[in-house]
Amino acid sequence: MKKKEQYNRRVFIRTTLVTGLGLTLNLYSCTKASAIPENKPGEPEPENEDNTLRITGVLLSARIESSKGGEYTIQGMGFKTGDQLYFESLNKPGVMGKFTVASKSASADHIVFVFPTDLPSDSYRISVKRGAQSFLLGSTIVNLFFNANIPDKTGMTVKGVVYANGVGVANVVVSDGFEVTMTDAAGIYYLPSSKKGKYVFISIPGNYEVDSNVNAPQFFQRLSQPANIVEIKDFELKAVNNEKHVVMVLGDMHLAKRTDDLNQIQKGFLPDVNQSIQNYKNAGNKVYALTLGDMTWDGYWYTNNYALPQYIVE
Repeated sequence: MKKKEQYNRRVFIRTTLVTGLGLTLNLYSCTKASAIPENKPGEPEPENEDNTLRITGVLLSARIESSKGGEYTIQGMGFKTGDQLYFESLNKPGVMGKFTVASKSASADHIVFVFPTDLPSDSYRISVKRGAQSFLLGSTIVNLFFNANIPDKTGMTVKGVVYANGVGVANVVVSDGFEVTMTDAAGIYYLPSSKKGKYVFISIPGNYEVDSNVNAPQFFQRLSQPANIVEIKDFELKAVNNEKHVVMVLGDMHLAKRTDDLNQIQKGFLPDVNQSIQNYKNAGNKVYALTLGDMTWDGYWYTNNYALPQYIVE
């Protein structure tokens, strides 16, 4: 006859902890909302009888770094020819942050696509689309470069390409505020930056412009990695004819959301400046404005919640 177990307080606690630990491990290893029978090695994946779009065993890197126009493969079971990939920005809600990318090829265990040259580097939620159905594959950080294969150089911690219309631009000045260099004939630059200022920027050459993010021209990029980590920072230029131009020099607005300053600048200063800009444009000039600083007032950044981000938007 089997001996009956005698439970005391110590045995009960030990048994509960072990059982709870096993349950915890099972919960952490669970990745599916419903159980899917495992196949034996070599057996094909079972057919999805109800034709519901479902991809299993997805392998998607947490960070993807590639050249623009480069190929990339996502592993997973259930892809089909004609599937599309849908990129949805986690930082830019709305139409501007959504991109549909056609697959180059697809088979039961993977899908291959090409990164569009106009896809911005960003954090994305990636789904596969098949007709009216979609299935979330996961989220990742996508960093796309003009040339992701620029070789490292000893002592150089920032590198990249300055380019326009898919071609590198030579002799563009690049700096981090301390070190200064110039691009070579292929538009490539190297900078031995200690990253003290946390930014790298270019001096925009004549007959070129850069895109703007809201009202901020993108001639600069933030450096986010430690000084011993090499970062790639590219700059795209747009070719224009600005031989005939006017530069308006502005400064010392000291906006702080106090003494009716926002109303004064919006109803007085800005209409006057905009009218001047229009007059210059009507005369055939390209018009640029150069702000010399003190757009906001540091004494009121926190007490009035008015700093550079608010200045740019308002």
